[in-house]
Amino acid sequence: MNLLSLVLFLHVVGMLAVFVSLGLEVAGPDGPRAVMLRTSLVLTSISGAILGRGLIEDAALWDLGWIAVTVPAMAIIAVTAAQPRMLTVRVSLALAIVFLMVSRVPFDGALSVVGLALIVALAIHALARRRSQIVSAVPNR
Repeated sequence: MNLLSLVLFLHVVGMLAVFVSLGLEVAGPDGPRAVMLRTSLVLTSISGAILGRGLIEDAALWDLGWIAVTVPAMAIIAVTAAQPRMLTVRVSLALAIVFLMVSRVPFDGALSVVGLALIVALAIHALARRRSQIVSAVPNR
């Protein structure tokens, strides 16, 4: 095992930890999940920066536009970690980031993917809110 393999392993573990912390948020415990989410995002960012150095040497910068889009998306996830109502946004962005990590689409495509993820998240949030309003308006029998 070389150093690059170890860094790639840490990068994947960081993203897995993002999803674990999002799962903990759904399950309920409030205290450590925000710390875990931010810590896993830092781990993923640092290992991604190390991995990215090798990518930049091998590709044109325009081909790496997905990186320029995923970094702000990760920042949005970190900033909204303490806001329970933003869970759908965090999950959608995390899934979009994983898709971009795998597909490595150019900048404009990456923007489209993240934009679509945000639209889907906001639509799900609006539907869930509407449903809870309808359910709360129905009298108990």
